[in-house]
Amino acid sequence: MISVYDEACLLTALQKGRLQKAAALALNSEGLLGGLDISVVDRSSIRLLNLTNRGIDEETDVLSFPTVESGQIPEDGFWGDVVICPEYIKTQAELSGKELIFELALLVIHGVLHLMGYDHSACEDEARMFRAQRQILERAGLDYEADDS
Repeated sequence: MISVYDEACLLTALQKGRLQKAAALALNSEGLLGGLDISVVDRSSIRLLNLTNRGIDEETDVLSFPTVESGQIPEDGFWGDVVICPEYIKTQAELSGKELIFELALLVIHGVLHLMGYDHSACEDEARMFRAQRQILERAGLDYEADDS
């Protein structure tokens, strides 16, 4: 089960549904099943999570908290948590000329790929991860190259 928690009501029901679909497509892209949680938080919450978990005192768009080590499959099927900040992501969408839902879906997919063990610290890993992101976006009906403004 893929759950979206949005206590501050920052997203619409339609946006939440699209994020669940994007997360499911990311898992299915590797033939995987299971559940995860998507938490929608404000700027101050994501900044605190980033500081607490990564030692970086800055806002960010997405954080991932996997339940297993990279390359492993969780026995109980629960992959972990993806935390997104729509307020931060909205700024990115405006700068890139993309629709908010595109950026939200992109970052949920990015977060889910991290839960599945993808990384982008090395150039070849980054290319593999970003290629996977684009393929999943296409399956979701979101064209990375299109100008959605």
